[in-house]
Amino acid sequence: MPVFFCRVITKKGRIGTLTRESPSEEILIRELNREAIFPVKVQEARQNALKITRKKRFSPAIILEFTNTIALLISSGLTFKDSLEIAQTIFLKGRVNEIIVYLLEEIRKGRSVYQALDDFGSGFPPVFKGFIKIGEKIGSLEGAFKQLSEYLTEEKKIKDKLTSSLIYPVMVLSVAVIGITGIVVFVFPRIKEMFSQLGADLPQRLESMIKLLNNSIIIAAILISFFAISYLLLFIMKKNNRALSNKLDRLLLKLPLIGRLKYLTEVLNFLFTMETLTGGGFTVEDALLESGKVVGNHAFRSGILQARESIIKGENLSKAFLENSIFSERLGRWIAVGERSGQIEQVFAQLRRYYQGEIEKWSSNFMNLIEPIIILMVGIIIFVIIFFFITPIFSIYEGLI
Repeated sequence: MPVFFCRVITKKGRIGTLTRESPSEEILIRELNREAIFPVKVQEARQNALKITRKKRFSPAIILEFTNTIALLISSGLTFKDSLEIAQTIFLKGRVNEIIVYLLEEIRKGRSVYQALDDFGSGFPPVFKGFIKIGEKIGSLEGAFKQLSEYLTEEKKIKDKLTSSLIYPVMVLSVAVIGITGIVVFVFPRIKEMFSQLGADLPQRLESMIKLLNNSIIIAAILISFFAISYLLLFIMKKNNRALSNKLDRLLLKLPLIGRLKYLTEVLNFLFTMETLTGGGFTVEDALLESGKVVGNHAFRSGILQARESIIKGENLSKAFLENSIFSERLGRWIAVGERSGQIEQVFAQLRRYYQGEIEKWSSNFMNLIEPIIILMVGIIIFVIIFFFITPIFSIYEGLI
């Protein structure tokens, strides 16, 4: 059946676009009129036009809005296809509309939701596509979207907290860097020019300070360039070398602050997946295989797959986790409790709630830690400005006497 792109006006006077399957353009127009939607332009959809969306990336806010909307519609008893059709009348234009239009067209062709999402490439994060794939396997897209909505909402809360806590230090550092750069670029040359016009040499102290500051700026630029180039080279090498990728990701997990947050995030992704799969009737071996595809850290993924291999060889899941240094001892101990009680899926759910709380605690501790660091940084910046700029300027008078 043909699919049509429509530019329409709703009964509220809003202009938007939608796609609809219909035997003909005339029948489609009559159906839209019955829904109080008035088409301005109707044309048959072209395959190339539908696939333009595949090249685009979507922001976390767009993905969250789409997820929350679909989760709400599916939870009311609608099928995924019906939910998309209703969501299309809500989002008549914009990025969410682009997602809905493409998914609806692909599902009408008989493709799975995961296959359609996979066409977006990096437009959707791996954890999103992983949960949808799992939801389809266990026959519960409703549960997958519900968990994704919960997961993405919590992730957004944490990111918002971290962003708000970093706004002040970034602003302070930016103002300091701009101020110091302005003094070096505009003030010092004018001072040199003033002394040359008076036929006097710069005071030795001021000249030394200028040289020191110029050298510091050059060194800082070199270091920044070095780290940027090194990061780029490592990123390229990491994509082509699995062993190096595992080593770098393992090193990342050991970093004091960033590593801890990354570890907690990966554990949470893993536990979300295991809770969903084991609760849906999957064996632990199959659940581990799928959960390895959801996590993003290569070292953590390797640890999951190694644990799966140990289970296949006859070891207990808890022992496999306890023997692997990538996992915390707490994780292995709690899994052992689940094995003894025979309620492993409940243990995964409890662990998931625990690690959600740990991420909240980490973000709170980070914000409490950042405040004294900000005060210290402000003090250092004020000291640098006074020592390098204010004090040498007073020495100008010594050179003029």
